[in-house]
This record gives sequence, structure tokens and C-alpha cells, in this order.
Amino acid sequence: MFQIDRGLTVAIAKGLLFVAVSSLMLYLMIRKNYRKLRRSEKQYRALFENNPSPTWIYKLADQRFLAVNEAAVQKYGYSRDEFLSMTCLELRPQEDVERFLNFVGTFHDEYQTAGTWRHRLNNGEIIYVTINTYPVDFNGEEAALVIAEDITKRLKTEQEAEQKSKKLEELNEKLLEKRERLRYVQKLAKVAGWEYYPDEDRLVGADEILGLFSAEDKGSPTYAELFEAIIPEDLPKVLRANKQLLRTGQKTEVSYRIRWNEQLRYLRQVGEADLLDGVRILRGMVQDVTAMKNMEKERDQAGSTLSRTLDSITDGVIELDRSWRVTRVNKAFEKLLEIEAGKVVGLAVLDVFPDAVSLKSFPEYTNVMEKGSVSRFEEYYASREQWFFVTAIPTQEGIAVYFKDITEHKRNEEQVRIWLHRYESVAKATSEAIFDFDLKTMMLIWNQGLERIYGYGPEYQETPLSWWEERVHPEDRQRASESLDKGIRNGSTFWSEQYRFRCADGTYKYVEDSGHIIFDSNQEAVQMIGSLRDIDELIKANAENKRLAEIITKVNNVIVITDVEGKISYINPRFTEVTGYTFEEVAGRKPGEVLQGAESDPQTVRHMGEAIRARQFFSVEIINYTREGRKYWMQIDCTPIYDDFGNHQGFIAIQNDVTERKEREVLLQEHVRILKEISWLNSHEIRRPVTEIMGLMYLIKDSDSELEKVELYGLVNEAAHNLDRIVREVAMKAYSLYGEKSLGSTDKLF
Repeated sequence: MFQIDRGLTVAIAKGLLFVAVSSLMLYLMIRKNYRKLRRSEKQYRALFENNPSPTWIYKLADQRFLAVNEAAVQKYGYSRDEFLSMTCLELRPQEDVERFLNFVGTFHDEYQTAGTWRHRLNNGEIIYVTINTYPVDFNGEEAALVIAEDITKRLKTEQEAEQKSKKLEELNEKLLEKRERLRYVQKLAKVAGWEYYPDEDRLVGADEILGLFSAEDKGSPTYAELFEAIIPEDLPKVLRANKQLLRTGQKTEVSYRIRWNEQLRYLRQVGEADLLDGVRILRGMVQDVTAMKNMEKERDQAGSTLSRTLDSITDGVIELDRSWRVTRVNKAFEKLLEIEAGKVVGLAVLDVFPDAVSLKSFPEYTNVMEKGSVSRFEEYYASREQWFFVTAIPTQEGIAVYFKDITEHKRNEEQVRIWLHRYESVAKATSEAIFDFDLKTMMLIWNQGLERIYGYGPEYQETPLSWWEERVHPEDRQRASESLDKGIRNGSTFWSEQYRFRCADGTYKYVEDSGHIIFDSNQEAVQMIGSLRDIDELIKANAENKRLAEIITKVNNVIVITDVEGKISYINPRFTEVTGYTFEEVAGRKPGEVLQGAESDPQTVRHMGEAIRARQFFSVEIINYTREGRKYWMQIDCTPIYDDFGNHQGFIAIQNDVTERKEREVLLQEHVRILKEISWLNSHEIRRPVTEIMGLMYLIKDSDSELEKVELYGLVNEAAHNLDRIVREVAMKAYSLYGEKSLGSTDKLF
């Protein structure tokens, strides 16, 4: 009996010992797994709470919130308790509720990018967010984890940037080259314009294309070099698209891959054919869609569990412990900085980024680590030539840094600023008002030139076509309207017309209205970009010039204009009438070579030459000769000509034919000589016989001798004959002076 009891006791003891040991081992295993689970849960909860993007978990059955992080509380303005008392439907506008319920009804057990949604904040403001979600088990409930990213500002910025860039591109092309069709390249992120000249195998804009995916200046590659960089599998479709473009001229679009500097890039190309000065060219734009393709890959590769949340974030993330060692990086970090995670995790951050201590933002990181405050800022990394938007947040282990590459955004901002500055500078430097005419709505949008030149204020920045028609002068209105309508209907790309335009003060100015007409793919005119140029002073100056030219052609003076070398550049019709020479015969020759001859005074000629060399005014009278050799006298008043800047341009000579006056002067001198001779005869020669006659008559009166008287009478007769001879001589001189018509025959004098 004792033996049986002892054996049973041993068996029972062994059994109890086995149970005890087994229970202890099971307890230790459960405790270890529990602690591991608690640590994992703690890590995931830290990621959930510290995520800078609003994150929450909601129950699929009734859409009630089960958990939210601090970012959601701060962003949406609800307290955590308020969130937990709400459903997801209350975050949405009423019109979006049905769409959300349909989405929940088709929700799959995998990671999903739910697209863009509208959410309402506690203050009523509507924001736009992108949603990433995947299913989770939350305390035994079927639930979904949601990460929301606010893209409201980004959408608004992109829309504004797109509108500004497009308008600046069109306006700048109009100002720089009126005869070239407007380019359609939008200065957006990663977009470049190009032109290809097949006859020359020349690619214009290749440096812009290269700039899309290379920050190094390697010069402008040729068209062939860019083609060689295309991935062989994609080359056939690119060639097909370009051949179709050359053959049909129709717009083409093709996407392909290119390898440049050992980097693979995805490009989207849009092209169209055009004629430039009769030569067919290709022009269009290339867009680098690498980032979009990479984002699509990341989206497709994103995991369906919470452990892959970090890698699904598009921002780069790096976590540091309190000893400033890297503990974790995400895929975006590797992509943005081109550094593999295995090469940085475990290293001190200054070993990975030795120049970080010199950054202006370095104190921000230390404040986050030491004070536990969140910091957001922009930083430029000169060594990488990149801009980043950085968010640094404290964690239990240290800090987590989220950063986004905003280099392209910064470059776009700078490009927009440059284009705006160029556009305003060009607009201010011209006497033109630029307009954008929408041929669909018949509305015109004007730049500041409308106010600066024509006086219409900002309220007239956008006007209907009828507003323009009302301000065209009534006498020009029908002609201008018909010309515009004809230009649009005829399918021409350029239109221009001159007319009078009424300014804001009621006065009219002559203007030249011209514009480039843009057609859609159906060859329908949809838009005109043009300018209203003030040509009022030019028109008036031309009218004055025509009036002066008409006066010059009708004046009785001979007018000659020479260049700085004294060679003839203009004569008026009177010159030909006087000299017999045409303009073709004297153009480019000096007047003296053509007109001076044997009797032209050498001293006068020298004086004229000295005055011309000294660029001085002179007035002379000189003998010239006609084409037939006839001699004539010419009075010349010659004046040097200068432009508005004081530069010598030549000479203008106003000449008068003074031949008749000169002939009268010679005749007058002859008359004076004859009159002097007549005066001498009257005062001396006539007096002598008269005195003799008078003396003889006294002798005859006193003589008593007849014989003596006869002798004296003979002397008187002789004296009388002398007197008659002298009087006849005077009469002959008078006759030669005044002519027979004036004096008649000398016989009539006696």
C-alpha cells in the first residue's frame, strides 16, 4: 500500500512541476510579447500624434471619429472631445456627403489615395485637402486611418501662377517680336519652350529643356544630342509624332523618357508646325513630369499598414535622437537628397550634413530639441542649390524634421518677378496700350497704358467691344470696324488699322491699332493680343512736312540741300527750271562742279569753300552757267543744318536769280558815265561858243565899220556852228542813254 501511494505521489509531483514550469514559461513569453506589443503600439501612437498632417481614425460602420491627432485639432479648430462626438459627415459641405458615403461603401482592404476633398473648419471656412487612407483594426472595430493634407493655398498659388505666367508669356512675345506668332509656353514649374528648324538641324531653347533636369551649365545641346538621350523603347513613338507634325502640321502630344547625366527623366512634349518668313519650323513646349511619375510610383508602392505611413508621406522626413543621431528617414528623404537610408541611419547628423551648422536655421533645430516648440521656416541649401520648406517638431526621442523641395516654386516666383519687371519696363517705355481681346466674349482687357496714354482709369481695365467702337471717330468708325471684321474672317494672323481715337478728356488722337490673331485647333479665331499705339504727333508731323514740301516745290527760289561733304542730296523744281539740270544729273555732285564756269569769281569761290569747311553761314553773288551754257547771276544764302542733338547734317542753300538786277546795275553805271559827259559838255564846251557869240555881238554893236561887222558876223557864224556841233553831240549822248523812243530824232531838237 505504501509503495502505491509513494509512486502516485511522485507522479503527481512531476505533473505539478511540469504544469508550474510550463505556466512560468508561458507567462514569461506572454509578458515579453506584451511588452513588445506595448512598445510597438507606443511607437505607432507617437507617429500618429506627432504627424504634422491632420490624422484621424473613424469607424466604418457609422463614420464616427475614434481618434484624432493634435494637428487635426489645431487645423480644424475642434477640441479633441468635440471631434470624438462628431462623424466624418459633419466635416463636409452637404453637397459632398453623398460622394463620401459612396466612397465608404466601396472602401477596400488596402491603402488608397482618395483624391481631393472639401472640408469645413469650425469657423465655417472651406478648405481643400488630399486624403490618403487605409483600413485598420481599432480596439476590435473595423475602422479607417486618414491622413489629410491641406492644399488650399497650393491650389490658389498654382492657379494664380498659371494665369500670370500665361499672360506674361503672351504679352512679352507681342512686345518683342510683332511678326512672330505668340508662343504658347506657360512659364510654370518644369516647362520649357523650343523651336526646331529642320533645314538647319538647329534647336532653339535646348538650354531651357536642359535646365529642366540639369542645374549645370553644359551649353546648348543639339537636336540630335537630345534625341540620342531618349530611351530606345520610346524613340519610335517620338519619331512618329515628329514625322506626323512635319507632314500634317497638326498639333501632336507625346510622352517619353530620357536619360541625361545618368538620370532618368519623364518628359511630356506638345508641338505644332508653323511658318516663319516662309520657312517651316516646329515649335512647342516640353514639360518635365518626372516628379509626377515618381509620385505615382510612390502612390502605387505605398503599403496598406500603419508601419508604412511614413513612407507614404511626400515630404522628406528625418528623425534625430537627443544625441543628434539619425534614427529614421523615409523614402522621400532618400529621393529628395539622393541618399540611401542605410548610409545615414545611426550616423551623427553633422557627419551626414557637415555644412548644416553654418545654416541660418540651425538655431531653430536646437530650440525645437531644447524647448520642445514646433518651428516652420524656409531654408536654402547652397551646396545643393535647393530650397526647402521645413517643419521641425519635438518627439519623445528627440526631433522629427519634415521638409519639402520648393526649389521650382522659388524659381517660378523669381521668373514671374523678372517677367513682370520686364513687361512693366517695356510697357512704360512705349507709347502703346496693350490689350487682350477675347473673340468669344467680345471683351477687351487693357494694361496701364490705356490710363497713361489715353487717360482712362482702372475702371476701364476690362471693356466690351462696343466701348471701343464708341470711341473711334465717327468718320473712321465704319472703316475701322469693317477692317477688324475682315481681318478676323479672312483667317489672317495679323491685323492693323489707323484711325482717330477719343481720349478721356474728349480730344482725339491718331492711333495705329494692330494685333496678332490666335486660332484654336478648328482654325477658329479665339483671341487677339495687340496694342493701341499713339501716332498723333507722327501723323501731324507728316502733315506739316507735306505742307512744307508743297511750299518748297512752289516757291520761286532755287533750293539746294547737300550732305556734310557738300554733295547734292535734294533740289526743288525751280532748280531745274533755272539751270536745266535734273536731280538725276546732279545728285551726289558738288554744286560748283556743275554750275561754275570761266567768269565765276575765284575769290568768291574760295570764300564759299572756306565757309563750308568751317560750317558757317555765307551770302554771296556769283556767275553760274546753265546746262546749255547760258551765263546768269545767282545770289546764294547758305546755312549749315544740325539735328536735335547738335550733329551736323549738311547745308541748305536758298538761291535767287539776280541776272536782271545785275544787268540793270551795269546799264545804270553806263548811264552815269554818259550823264557825267553831258554835264561836262554843258558846263564847259557849250559855255565857250556862247561866250564867244556874246563877246562878238558886243563888238558888232560898238563897231562903226561895216567891213569889221562883216568879219565879226563871220566869227559869230563860226561860233554858232561850234555851238550846234556841241549841242548835237549832247543830243547824241542823250539818245544813246534813253533811246530813240524817248528822245526821237536829234533833228527835232532844233
